[in-house]
Amino acid sequence: MKKICIICFFDDYRHKRIRSILYRNQKHINLLKRYRDSIDKMLSLKSEFCKRHTLYKNKPYINQVEYTLKNNKIKINEFMDELISSYQTFIHGKHILAYQNLKLAFDKIDLLNQAYDHNNSNNCIFFRARKKKKGKFYFKEDLFHIKFSKIELVGNQRYSSTGQPFLYLGRSLLNIKEELEIEKKYAQFVYTCYIIKDWKNFKYFRLYNTFEHRFYSYRMNKFEEDIQRNEKDSDTLKAIFKFLLSQFCSFKKRKKGTFIEEYVLPQLIVEYVKENNFKGIMYKSTKLFRDIEASDHMYNLVLFTNYSSDENIDFDDFLEKNFVFSDPQNYNKSNQIKLSNLNSNIKQKKPDFNKYIDIIAYHDSQYLNLKINSRINFGNTPFGKFQHHLINETLKIL
Repeated sequence: MKKICIICFFDDYRHKRIRSILYRNQKHINLLKRYRDSIDKMLSLKSEFCKRHTLYKNKPYINQVEYTLKNNKIKINEFMDELISSYQTFIHGKHILAYQNLKLAFDKIDLLNQAYDHNNSNNCIFFRARKKKKGKFYFKEDLFHIKFSKIELVGNQRYSSTGQPFLYLGRSLLNIKEELEIEKKYAQFVYTCYIIKDWKNFKYFRLYNTFEHRFYSYRMNKFEEDIQRNEKDSDTLKAIFKFLLSQFCSFKKRKKGTFIEEYVLPQLIVEYVKENNFKGIMYKSTKLFRDIEASDHMYNLVLFTNYSSDENIDFDDFLEKNFVFSDPQNYNKSNQIKLSNLNSNIKQKKPDFNKYIDIIAYHDSQYLNLKINSRINFGNTPFGKFQHHLINETLKIL
């Protein structure tokens, strides 16, 4: 009899592989239905830890997750059915009804409650890049969101809203590299580092797999068992719903065109999150790969804007006040520094800059110490050192 490992069930890469097997279906609605059936079958299997994950056996929090998952199968299937129904309603031309149905489903499970990072200083460093055009000189505004006077240039993105120029950022240059398909053509792009000046002002929806982080913490002996033991079953179930929602929003775009089937659910979520006064959404890239030990670097942050009809205002006032970013930087050998030099530069600044040393250290431990192909430390590569340079350039004007 087939069995399922509870740790493997919450593996993003595993679900990516499951979705890829279903891509032979031409219509997205049938992909969603088959994906739902695949998850339902997994939930019906007996649980047993695989050889890779036996160390999780008899752990209180893991047992709680397994219990919640197995004893809420009906609610989980109902939630997936509501997602599919909302998508189907949308493609039948009933857009308002589709949104209303999805809103009812989310409100019923209180999806947004405790779903955001607040007061989290570790999540304040991001990056952005843009491909160069021959003969063009790039200014800071070229690496900000599209001007309000140029909204005709707003494209169709996974997390976007028609006519709204959002700001898209990545948590690391590794992320940017994958999203923009830079490969090794680093010199063909311009880059900048964004730092949030006051992270207390930011409230964004975290649409990604929180279980993967907790399980990873177990393996790294950093898991705060005493905190997770106090988590209610309802909170665990909400995390399961959010995990499933992130998976349903992560189908890879298969066709080019003005309408992208895979973007319907994510864009409905954008409207729901905006209506509830969130500043943006943090989500995991669909371009996952397995040659990196951890996955935090693969997050994107999309930030919403408030349009201004004032002829003299072209950019979002809140984002301008709460972000600082450097002039566009070119990739070259002179623009590369080590982490030790970066920290030294910070210490030479004002005393209140000391708080950024801890932030940079956290950033480095999470992203720049990643092992590529299980052997190369990204922080020691030219592109990793360039990332330090970008952070340094932004700190100069903070």
